[in-house]
Amino acid sequence: NAYDPDNNDYYLNDIVSISAGQAFAMALKNDGTVYTWGDNSKGQLGDGTRVNKPTPIQVLRGESPEEETNVAPAGSDYLINIVMISAGANHALALTKTGYVWAWGDNTYGQNGDWTTDNNERHYLPLQVRDISKADQSTGNTTGRLKNITAISAKNNQSFAINEEGYLYGWGYNGQRQLGINNSLNQTLPQKVLKGQTNNDESYI
Repeated sequence: NAYDPDNNDYYLNDIVSISAGQAFAMALKNDGTVYTWGDNSKGQLGDGTRVNKPTPIQVLRGESPEEETNVAPAGSDYLINIVMISAGANHALALTKTGYVWAWGDNTYGQNGDWTTDNNERHYLPLQVRDISKADQSTGNTTGRLKNITAISAKNNQSFAINEEGYLYGWGYNGQRQLGINNSLNQTLPQKVLKGQTNNDESYI
């Protein structure tokens, strides 16, 4: 059929949230699916490739841990049950209705939260963010997932999440100490942001 600008079937619809990165964009539909388009040089579109897309594509599912099969069930090719999205410069975050966080795209500084700084094909599809509290203290490796999350935010090369108890976690690039953990080391797993000074502290200026 010929393109008809007045035909709504040609347009992405039922959108409830949008977020834009450096040169890509993402949109969340009311059915919990996610669409992306634009630059894909870092795998930030979540389709398993690094091919740029001039029109929206649906984000595929990546790994599917047993504890999260209700989010990406066997036989489902796409990320589903998403309630919040956020785009960094060249990476993306998505929050599930059950409180888990998916990340994909550029991972140069560990902003995907999987205990690596790899930028291989694994990161061209959504990965679940790991939980540092379940990490092996000698290696840092962890199979536990960050959970009970209620909000997410990606910015430049950092990622942040809030859990249901109100604690804030940050990971990724930390060169200017923007993760709030009292050092300038990049973090490949979520770290709890420190309290710092408050107006109840004698040292508060």
